[in-house]
Amino acid sequence: MDTTELDAQLAQTQAQVAQAQAAVAEGAALIAQRKSELTLAELELKRVAPLVKTGAMSQSIADKTKTIRDTAVAVYTAAKAHVHTLEQSVLVAKSAVTRVQTQIDEATLKSPVMGSCTLSFSTTK
Repeated sequence: MDTTELDAQLAQTQAQVAQAQAAVAEGAALIAQRKSELTLAELELKRVAPLVKTGAMSQSIADKTKTIRDTAVAVYTAAKAHVHTLEQSVLVAKSAVTRVQTQIDEATLKSPVMGSCTLSFSTTK
């Protein structure tokens, strides 16, 4: 059986796996960036708290710093969730590769005995 179309589908699904894996790597870099931003925001909040208690800094600045930290937490959490979704897309793409490869395998005739066929069958009416 001709598997040309299935071979093309296989190449396409393999490319989708590579694309999804690249997106996961990009997402991992984004997580690292967001984690760094969160760490900085937490340090700033720790620095501001004692200054507010002594009156050296206004409560307004402390509130803004806390908001920045809270936003950094949310963005970091969202980045991790996004990467999880991307990882699932890699699994889906790999599943598609397996499905197409199975179709190719099933379309290929395999003989249990080595050798060649010398008989031909024809139907005449």
